[in-house]
Amino acid sequence: MSYELYVTGGYGFTEAILPRLLHPSNAVDVARDYFTRGYQGHHIDLPPDADFSQSGNLTDTQKRKLLDDLQEGRLVLASRYGPGFELFTESRA
Repeated sequence: MSYELYVTGGYGFTEAILPRLLHPSNAVDVARDYFTRGYQGHHIDLPPDADFSQSGNLTDTQKRKLLDDLQEGRLVLASRYGPGFELFTESRA
């Protein structure tokens, strides 16, 4: 699966991606697997307007911040090719 992270209301965050957004709890699970366990089969593109290294080599602190930002809704995760598991409808997971 391939996913894209967006800063909520930021660059690239348009109505076109809304049907592909994952519910916060799903987004946190996907990102945690990807960034902490090296989950195979996933790829997550970081948003260019976020305060993260674009190389994908995140520090533990940056990973924790990314997960917190997903949990709080400051970042959202969208499936690149298909609909999300559940639409983002709540401010918290």
